[in-house]
Amino acid sequence: MPIFSSDEKFDVQGIASYEKVLIEGWTSDESFYVNPGSTLGGILRDLSLRVGLTDADFDYSAATQQVDGFIINSRAAVRDIIQVLLQCYFVDLCEVDGKIIAVNRGGSSQATIPSGDLGAFVYANGSTTAPAQLEITRKQDIELPRRVDLTYFSTDSIYQQSTQGASRQAVETSEEVVTVNTPLSLSDTQARHIVEALLYDAWVQRTGYKFFLPPKYLRLCPADILTLPATDGDKLARVTSVEVAPFGAIAFQ
Repeated sequence: MPIFSSDEKFDVQGIASYEKVLIEGWTSDESFYVNPGSTLGGILRDLSLRVGLTDADFDYSAATQQVDGFIINSRAAVRDIIQVLLQCYFVDLCEVDGKIIAVNRGGSSQATIPSGDLGAFVYANGSTTAPAQLEITRKQDIELPRRVDLTYFSTDSIYQQSTQGASRQAVETSEEVVTVNTPLSLSDTQARHIVEALLYDAWVQRTGYKFFLPPKYLRLCPADILTLPATDGDKLARVTSVEVAPFGAIAFQ
């Protein structure tokens, strides 16, 4: 089963792609990939191969986002390196039939769940108490970020480290400020778009759902989008975890 372990490390100190840059006689321990127009999927593939996976273990073809530059300046776990890429480009990795798949966020709903299928459970040991059809949790304003800052290497300023920020001005109760440090080279406009999306993504995801479905929904995987029935209208939800119990209902969050 292919997974990224925090113990899996590789000994490279730099990965970058810069257009019209010629590197010759490089004698340090750093290595550079000069490949204008690199894609997120290509970088994910390179990192995966470095920790022993093969092309048969993953499919990153959906991750077509262009990455102008990506720098690794210290020894680190591949999982940690990949996480910042996924966060900034809004891509999820999930395992389907033993293969790691890249899934872009913002897709359409894969299934509409009827209310009659929610709250599935198994009669066992005399228990007849069914779980709630739809357990809803909602973060308070004070738990959510008022501001998000993004650090990056600016292609508009000869790759000087820069910061872009986004604030939610309407929020008076939250004092939370989140800083996302990235080794990405971005234009100032790209960085501004990413940091605004990160801020509002946190607010959009403030509502969580937990529910149980019967075994016929085994085909559903993390990163799938579902349409759920609620008292105030249908809700779109992205699956973040699936727990399958032997001969039991499937727990989704």
